[in-house]
Amino acid sequence: MNPTVPTTILTRQWLCRPAALALLFVASTGLTEAQTAPAPKADADDRVTLTPFTVSAEKDVGFVAASSLAGGRIATALKDTPVAYSVVTAEFLEAFNLTDVAEATQWSVNSTVVDADGTNRAFGTSVGNGGLRTRGVSTGLPTRNFFPYITTADSYNLDRVDYGRGPNAVLYGAGGVGGTVNSVTKQADTSKDFQSARVQVGSYNRYRFTGDVNAALNPQFAVRANVVWDQADTWRDNEWKDRYGAHLAATFKISPRLSLRAEGEYGKSRELRGTTSLRDRISAWDGRTTFGAIPTTLPTNAELAAAGIVRSGPRFVRNDAFGGNVLNFENRYVTKGAAQNSTLSLTNQINGVPIRTSGFTINNQAMIDDDYGVPADRYARALSGSSFFRIPNRESTTVWTNKLPTFTELGKDFALVANYKLGDSLFLELAGDINQSDANGQAGLARRGGQDIYIDIDSTLPGGGANPYFKHAFMEFMEYQNLRTNDLKNVRAQAVYIKDTRIGKFQFSAMAGLTQQKTKSRALTLLLPLKSRTPDARSWVDNLEYSEYGLYTRFYADQPNRNYTPSTAPVNIINPVTGVNETVTPAWMYDTRREDNNRDSLRRYKFLQAAGNLDLFKNRLVLIGAFRRDFAEIGDKRVVAPGDNTPGWDGTTLVFRRSAPTDYFNLQYTPKNAAGAATGPAQPADVRPRSNVNGANIPQTQYAGDRFRDDYDSPGLKPNINTFTLGGVVNVTRWLGAYANVAETFSLTAPSQKADGTLVPPTSSHGKDYGVRITLPNGRMSLSIGAFDSYQEGAAVLSPGGFTGAYNSISDAPVVGDLSSVGRNIRNVARFPQNVYSTVTSATKGYEFELTANFTRAWRTVLNAGYTDAKVRDQYPDIITYFKTQDAVSRQILADAGVLIDPTTKRASINPALNDPLLINQTRVNAAVSGWNNLIDSVIPNTTSQVPQESQGNSKWVGNLATDYRFHRGPLKGLRVGAGVNYRGGQVVGYKGSNTIVDPANPANAIDDPSVGAGNSVYAPSYYKAVASLSYTFKLKQGRSLQFDFNVDNLFDRREPIYGSNGGVIGTNATNLRPRTDISSPARITVPSNFSYLIPRNYTLSAKFTF
Repeated sequence: MNPTVPTTILTRQWLCRPAALALLFVASTGLTEAQTAPAPKADADDRVTLTPFTVSAEKDVGFVAASSLAGGRIATALKDTPVAYSVVTAEFLEAFNLTDVAEATQWSVNSTVVDADGTNRAFGTSVGNGGLRTRGVSTGLPTRNFFPYITTADSYNLDRVDYGRGPNAVLYGAGGVGGTVNSVTKQADTSKDFQSARVQVGSYNRYRFTGDVNAALNPQFAVRANVVWDQADTWRDNEWKDRYGAHLAATFKISPRLSLRAEGEYGKSRELRGTTSLRDRISAWDGRTTFGAIPTTLPTNAELAAAGIVRSGPRFVRNDAFGGNVLNFENRYVTKGAAQNSTLSLTNQINGVPIRTSGFTINNQAMIDDDYGVPADRYARALSGSSFFRIPNRESTTVWTNKLPTFTELGKDFALVANYKLGDSLFLELAGDINQSDANGQAGLARRGGQDIYIDIDSTLPGGGANPYFKHAFMEFMEYQNLRTNDLKNVRAQAVYIKDTRIGKFQFSAMAGLTQQKTKSRALTLLLPLKSRTPDARSWVDNLEYSEYGLYTRFYADQPNRNYTPSTAPVNIINPVTGVNETVTPAWMYDTRREDNNRDSLRRYKFLQAAGNLDLFKNRLVLIGAFRRDFAEIGDKRVVAPGDNTPGWDGTTLVFRRSAPTDYFNLQYTPKNAAGAATGPAQPADVRPRSNVNGANIPQTQYAGDRFRDDYDSPGLKPNINTFTLGGVVNVTRWLGAYANVAETFSLTAPSQKADGTLVPPTSSHGKDYGVRITLPNGRMSLSIGAFDSYQEGAAVLSPGGFTGAYNSISDAPVVGDLSSVGRNIRNVARFPQNVYSTVTSATKGYEFELTANFTRAWRTVLNAGYTDAKVRDQYPDIITYFKTQDAVSRQILADAGVLIDPTTKRASINPALNDPLLINQTRVNAAVSGWNNLIDSVIPNTTSQVPQESQGNSKWVGNLATDYRFHRGPLKGLRVGAGVNYRGGQVVGYKGSNTIVDPANPANAIDDPSVGAGNSVYAPSYYKAVASLSYTFKLKQGRSLQFDFNVDNLFDRREPIYGSNGGVIGTNATNLRPRTDISSPARITVPSNFSYLIPRNYTLSAKFTF
C-alpha cells in the first residue's frame, strides 16, 4: 500500500467529504455571528475571580505550562509544586498532530505506550485505557478534569494533557506507583467569540475534520461546541478505523460570586483490525502428504509427526465454495506448525531435520519476523508442495473485506460544576460527572482461529465433491464477542479558604467525594444447537476454547470475496461422520465457561480529604501537606458454570452465583459414594464434585445438600485506607528552586481473583520525589531535574505467563480409555478462570530530566529523558504455594491419562504403550504433557527463584526531543519548521531462567545454563521514531487566519518489528524458547517474541481557518 499523500486531495471525492462539512460548519458559525451581537467587554465588577479549583490553559505559553492542581488540589504555579508533574499543551498537540491521549503520552516524561500485538481490543479494551506506562509500570485509570474517565480521549476537545508521576492519592485518588494521566477539556469563554475549523487529509486515505465554536452570548453566558470526524484506512490490507464525536460546554455566571459550568460529550469509534501477526500452522508439513478421503488405516503418531499434520475434531465450517452448506471436517487432517516432542520419533521436522531443542515450537507463532533461532527456509517444503501458497508479508491480514468492525467503543460523558465565593476568602465547589463506555471486541479473528494459517490438504470436501481450493492457504474462525459496559459516577464537594498575611499566603482545602465504577462484562459466542449430538445446551456451552459446536467461517488467502456477516439464519449441515444432514439455526449463547468474561464488578470509594498550601516569605518557601481517608468497597458477581444451570437451560440467559456466606472460609464436606455413603473424613469444600455428562460438568447428586466455595462469589472487600502527601519548594531565587515530596496512594484495581478464589485486596504505594527547577518568567523556560523512589507491597499482577494455560491443560486431561473430545480429569480439579491474579512488591526508582522552553518568540523546544530501575520482588506468594500443594494431584491426573514423568529431568511424555488413538485422547493428553513441561521448563523456575527481577514492560531509558522554529522576517517569514524524535530503550520482556547449555557429559541432553538465571532479563531491542512538520500561516483581515500544516510521521521509515511486553494480555507470550545454535541442538535460550510495527512513513496535510 502506497504511504504517500493520496491523489484524492484535489478530487471530487475529497471535496465531498470534510470540505463539505467544513463549509456547513463555517456557514452555521457565520449565522451565529450574524444573529448574535459581539459581546461587550465585562465591567470590572462583573468579572469572576479565577477560582482555586481551576487551571486555565490560557496561561500556558507555547509548549510551557504555567500551573496545575498538584498543590493539594489547589491551583498552584508549576514552579511551586513539589511533585513530578508535566503537561502537554494544546499548542504542542497541534504542532505535532497528536490526535489522542495515547499519542500525547509518547512525548511525556518517562512514559511509554504498550500496544502489544493488538489483542487487547479483542477483549473490549483500548490502548488508551490499559497500555500507558510511566516510570516502568502501568498508570492508574485515566482521569478527565480529575474525574475517572474510561473512554479513549481524542484531543479535539482538549486544552492540555497533564501527567502526574508517582503516588499521590490527594491529587488523583486511587492510583498506583506510576501515577496517572489527566486530560483538561475546553470550556466556554464568556469574554469573546472565536471559531476555528480544521481539515486534514493524509496517507492511507486519512480524512479528519475538527471544529471549535465559542459563542459569548452575553457577559454572563457562553456556549462552546467542538466536533470531530475522523476516518482512515491503515497500512495493512483491508484494515480501517473511524471516529466521530461532539462536545458541548456552557458557562453561566449567575452572579459575580456564583457560576455554573456544564459539559457533555458523545462519541463513537470503530475499527477493523487483525492482530500484528499471522500464525504458523504450516511449517511442519512435509509438502507431500495430502488426502482424497479419510484413510481407512489411520496414520501412526510417528507418521503424523513426520508429515506435520494433525487430525481434526468436530469442526463445522462454512465457505462460499461449499454450496451454501456447513460441512463437518471431523477426522480430516490439517497442517501444523513445527514443534518439538520429548519423544524423538514423535517430534516434528523442519525441511527433514528433526527438532531436538526442548520446548521449541513455532506452532501458532508469528509466521514472519519471529526469526530468533528459526530456520530461514522453514516454509521451503510448503512452497514446493503448494503452488498457491505465498509467505505473507507485513501488510497481510486475514480480516474480511466489508465494513464490519472488530472493535467498537461508544462513549458518553456529562459533568456539572458549581462554584461559589463566600466573602473574600472562602471558595466552594460542587462537581459531578457521569462517564459511560460501551465496548465490543470481536475475538474471533484474534483468539478463535482468525490468524491461524493452514494449507488445505484435502482434495475432496466432506460429503463429496472436488475441493476447488485444494492446496490453498486458509484460516477459519468462530464468532466470539467480548462486551464491556462501564458506568462511572462521581461527585465531590470542596471548600478552599485563602488568607493573605504578612508572612505569606495561606490556603486550606477540605474535600469529600464519592466515586463508583460498575463494569458489566459479557461474552457471547455463536454456536450450533446440535440436538442430534445432545439436546442439552449445557453441553453446547461447556465445550472447548475452539468449540466443537461453533459455527466456523473459512477464508482462503486468495479468495476473491471475503465479505462476512455472522450467520443467525438457518444453515444446512452436512455431516458425513454421522450421516445425518440437518437444518440448524445458530444462536448467540453466553460463554459461561469463562466466569471472568461474564460478571458484574463494582469499585466504590468515599473519601474525606484535607490539605494545606502555604506560600511563605514572598514565595521563598512553599509547603504543601494533605491527608486523605478512603472508605472503599470491591465486589464481583460471577455467573455459575454451564453445568450448574438447571436442565432445560438454553444458553441465552445468565444465572449469577449467590453472595458469599459468613462461614465461607470454613465450609467443609464429607466425601460420599454415588449412594450417598461417606467414604472419608470431612475436607475443605473448595470445589463442588462434578461428573462429565455428554461433555457438560454436572454436579454430582450425592452432594446436593452440601455447600462449596465455588457455589458463591468471592467475598467482597471493604477496606479503609489512609494516605498522605507532604512536600515543599524552596525558591532560592525567583527562577531557581528545590523541591521534595513524600506521598502515598492506594490501588483500587478491578476485582481480581487469586488462585484460591479470593480477591486481591487494595494496597497503598509510597513514593519520594526531589529535585531542582529553573523557571524563567513569561513562559520562557521550565527546567526540572529530579529523582524518585517508590514502591508498593501487594500490588495486583496477572499470574505468571503460562500458568493458567498449563494447569488448565492438565485439568482437561481425560483418563485412559476416555476418547471423548471433552473429557477431563477424574480428580475433581477444576479449570482456572483465564484471568488469575497474584501479588508482587513493585519498586521503581530513577532520574528524570525535563526542559520545556520558548527560547525566543520563534523557537520552542521540549526535551525530556528518564532513567528507571523498576523491579519486582516477593513475587507470586500464593502461586508458589499452589505449585507445592498441586504437585501430587497433577501427577495423578497425568498418570491417569497415560503420562510418564522422568524422575531425573521431571519432564513428561506419553507412555509409548498407551500412545494410541484407540486408547487415549491424544490431542488432549499431548496438550497436558506440553503444559506440564512448560511448568517445569519455564513457569516454575522463573517464578520460584524469588530473586528481584526487572519489571516486564519497563524501558530503562526513555527520551523525547521536539523543537520548532517560526521565521519572522525574510523570504521565509511566516514559515514554521519542526522536528522531533522518540527514543525507547530495550524493554524487559522476560527472564533467562529457562536457558540451557549442552551437557558436556552427554551432548544429546541439555542442562541449566549456570551463567544466567531467573534474575537475568531478556531485553527487546531499543528503537527510535522521528517526526517532522512544516507550517505556514496567512494573516487575514478582521483577525482571521488560515494555517497550513504538513506533518511527517516515522520520518526515517523504520520498519523493523518492535518487540515488547504483552501489555497484560492473557495468552500472549512475550518470550519464546529458541535453539541456542540450531534445531538439532538440545540447548535453548529465551528470546523476545511479541511484537508490533510502527506505521510506515506517512503524511498529513492540514488547513485550519480561525475566525
